[in-house]
Formats: sequence, C-alpha cells, structure tokens
Amino acid sequence: MALALAMVMVLAISIPAMAATITINQDNTDGTAGAETYVAYKIFDVTKTSAQASWEQTDSNLGAGTAEGFAYTVDANSAWVSVLQNSGYFTLTLTAEGDKYTVQLVDPDTSTTDVNENNTEEKAKEIAAYLLANKPATLATVDKKYDMTSNGTTATATVDDGYYLITSSLGTNLVLATSNITINTKNEYITDEKTVEKASVTVGENATYYIKVTLPASIDQSKPVTVHDVLDEHLKFNNDSVQVTTPIKTSDLGTTEPKDRTYAAIGTAYTLVEGNNVSETSGEKCTFEIVIPATQVAAIMDAGKTVTGTGADAVTTYNSTTVFFKYTAELLSTAVNDTGYVNKEFSTYSEYTTQPTNPEVKTYDFSFTKVDGDKAKLDGAEFELYAAWDTTKNEASGDPIAFIAESAVKYKKADTDDTTGTVTTITVDSKTNNAATQVIGLGGADNTTGTNYYLVETKEPAGFNKLTAPIIINVKDNGTMTFTLDGTELTNVSDAFDVVNQSGSVLPSTGGIGTTIFYIIGAVLVLGAGILLVTRRRMNAN
Repeated sequence: MALALAMVMVLAISIPAMAATITINQDNTDGTAGAETYVAYKIFDVTKTSAQASWEQTDSNLGAGTAEGFAYTVDANSAWVSVLQNSGYFTLTLTAEGDKYTVQLVDPDTSTTDVNENNTEEKAKEIAAYLLANKPATLATVDKKYDMTSNGTTATATVDDGYYLITSSLGTNLVLATSNITINTKNEYITDEKTVEKASVTVGENATYYIKVTLPASIDQSKPVTVHDVLDEHLKFNNDSVQVTTPIKTSDLGTTEPKDRTYAAIGTAYTLVEGNNVSETSGEKCTFEIVIPATQVAAIMDAGKTVTGTGADAVTTYNSTTVFFKYTAELLSTAVNDTGYVNKEFSTYSEYTTQPTNPEVKTYDFSFTKVDGDKAKLDGAEFELYAAWDTTKNEASGDPIAFIAESAVKYKKADTDDTTGTVTTITVDSKTNNAATQVIGLGGADNTTGTNYYLVETKEPAGFNKLTAPIIINVKDNGTMTFTLDGTELTNVSDAFDVVNQSGSVLPSTGGIGTTIFYIIGAVLVLGAGILLVTRRRMNAN
C-alpha cells in the first residue's frame, strides 16, 4: 500500500475545515470476509484552498510528489504535541495567538530546503510506526479518534478534514494520509496448520503433533500471537515434550516435512500456559496455549528481514516467517477402537482468530476364535502379544504387552497410567463364552509396511497341539490388518479369524539313521572276532 506525507507550508487563501470521509475497502488474503476494526487518529488539522476542498487521497496518489500545499496545524492542547516535538520528524512553531502550532516536516539534508525529498512512502511508514509506538496513553479532549468496524468488506467514517494515522486490529494497515481518504487494503493474516505424524497409534503410545505458524511480512510486531490447543479427553498432553524450530523465512521452507526438521527446547522466548483454566473465545477450555510474546514476534521478524543498500540508502524489507512447534500426547486406554479422537488447534492475533485445524488419531482392534480342525470351538488356550520378535533366536523379544481385561472376551491395551490390575495373558475360552476374543488398542506405523505384532500361544487346549510359530498381525495406519501363520495368511472375515489347533500326539522323530550305524556294528564284530581268535591260539599253545 502506498503512503504519503504532504506537509509543505503554503500561505494561501484558505477555507475552513470541512467534513471528510475515510473509506477502507477490505480484501482478506485468507479467503474469509470477517469483520475488522480500524482506528483513525487525527494528528493535524489541515487548511485547504478552495481549489483543494474536494481533493481526495487514494491508493493511486498516496505517493510522493503530491505537494498540494496544504497548511497543517495542531492544537496547542493536543496530547500529540509532546510526541511530535520529540520525534525529530517535525518542526512545531507556536502561532502568535498561542493556541496552535504550525507544522513543517524536518529536512534531513540541511544543505537544501527541499522537504519533498523526504516526502516518501518509506518515510511515511517510518513516521507512522513511530507515532503508533508512542501514541498518548490518554488523548486530550481536542484530539479526535474515530473507531470503524467493517461489515466484512468495507469500513467508513465521516471525519474532520485532517492528517490521519490509521491502524487496523491486525496491525497490518498503517497509514498516514490527508483526508478525504480511500484505502483498498489487502490484509495479510497469520496462518497456521496442525498435522499428526501418524493417523493411528497404539494405546499407551504417544501421538506426535506439529503446528506450523506463519507470520506475515506486515504483522504488527507490537502484538503477541497465541497458539491454542484443545485435546480430546482420551489424549494426555505431555507438557515436557513441547519443542520449537528456529524461525524460517517462508520462502526458504522448501519441501522438508515437519518431522524432518530440527527442534529444540521451547526455551524462555515462548510462554507455555497449561490447564483447563485457559478459555477459548468459543467458551471451550484449552488444554494448553503457547504464547509468542510481542518481543519474540519482533525478534522472529527481525531475523527474517532483508536489508538492501547501506547507510542512509539502506532499505529494510520484512518477510513472511514460519515457526514449527512439536509436542506429544498419549492415547489413553479409555479410547474406543476405530474412533477418531480430534486435537483442535487455532491461533489468535489481535482480534483475529484462525480457522481451527482438527487432526485426529485412531486405534484399532482384532478378534479371533479358537477352533479344532472341524471348526468346533475350543476352550483352555492362552496367548501373549508381543511388539517385537528376535528372528535369530526365533523367540519373542521384550516383555509381553499388558492389557486390561474388561471382560472374559475383551482385552484392552493398557496405558502408562494403568499400573495395577493389568494382565499379560489372554485367556481364550471360545466354547464356554461362545464369542470371539477381542484385542483392542493397536495402531500402525504407515500404510506401506505397517506395524507387526506377534500373538504367541503359551498354553494349548487339552488334547491338542500348541502352535509352534507366532501369528503375525500387521496393522496399517489406515486400519487394514493381515494375519499370518507360518507364512500363510489366515482367513480374515468381518467378525473374527480362526486359530486352529490339531488334535493327537506328535511322536519325537530323529530322522533316518542311514548306513553309518551298520558300519560301526560291523567293525565292532570283526574286532571282537579277531580278539577271540588270538586268545584261543595262545591257549592251544600252552
């Protein structure tokens, strides 16, 4: 947006101050048409000639070179006087009547008297930022302030002729201009996005979340940004897990996934606020908030700025900058299988609230029935489930997974808070219970390789043979499961798969003995015959 500063003092035939209008046409870059508030502070009165009375300042002529010769004054009792006098940008001269100051822009180059060389858009931005940062805490009665609220597209106000500082609730519109004023704003909003590393997790496992917050180049660096997070009751926030990346200029982000970036402790530059005492604007309670204070917003934007030129010719350009936050939350054993548990996130800045992002995680289950070769249900089998298998030793690795036995046929994976009353043995009495045994609370790593679990039979039904290999249960992130025993995929129907035990005894087998034993026996017989022959000859000789 172009800005202007026209402050050339001209002694001319003038007319009294008249009513003027400020019109702001709102265009939102985030695609929404939400209301926005603006405040217009009158800094100076302006006197125009009759030829200038209807002059309007718009986006097309807000720039330098508009030396219309307006006469600017400020009331001697204005709260802005001390701000202006200390700014270094203006020369204030008290009139003979002592009730007003005439105003002139300071010429930075004392070798000339051409103030128009300082009448630039860059200088207007600089002065506007100074006035906003140093505006009086309390305005005087002579000072005029106009509050405007847009209807989603336009905000208007009827004002006195004057020179105005106009700010928005987002801080992205900072304007110095002489009324009448028409401004076509293009608001840049903060944006955010939340993702979860895996769409499914095992109960007791941590879901890893990433929050991407992008600060626009035009953000008001004097205001904080707050990231709000609302976890489902079946997810437990790990408050020591919050980490943050170094801010990255958005144009340099590339395609690196959030999980592949470098994270560090959140540190003291950010504030983590926890607890259900943190309220949302919607009336819900936040699990936690991450506050990016104004000082850190300024530091982030400063780190991503671009400076071209040197000395007096240096031009600073701020760039959109992105920060990633990372944290984890444990899925609790209260979670119900195949149900998406939402983690809601949104950010607030000034009066603006981003649209929530709601990634969800799920956990899955499987069921199986113990049967004989004729599909008749069996009792008395026991199993353990493992998360790892040692292929070199052909045995389970680590401890068996702990479960909460919710009923005789329902076993739910325990979480880290379930330290008592858990079991590792899954008892399967398919005949007595006349129902499949359900194992609840498993998640998968991805949709390609998935995650393997190993169901090991530790006790077989009486009169039947124990399984000699584990049933490998592969769980994909999307809930797809396969069940394999000795390389053969088991039949997986909609309700449950069958685990078959065969009856009868298995006699030990040593394999074929071959011909070696006969060679050994033959050699022993020959040796014995030789010894007997020698012994008899000696006896006969005697």
